[in-house]
Amino acid sequence: MQLDLYEDKGYLKELFISNQLEFDKDDGKKIMPASHLKMQQINPYLYHFFMYCRS
Repeated sequence: MQLDLYEDKGYLKELFISNQLEFDKDDGKKIMPASHLKMQQINPYLYHFFMYCRS
């Protein structure tokens, strides 16, 4: 299993999926309103996420 974090329709979403399966973005759980999600890998175990949040 893996955790995918992604932006979809103005929200940061999360979805646990099998490594071999395709997924539908609509299946993700909304975490918070967000836009312009960007990610930078700092090392093999650490990622830095940037995004704009709206209330």
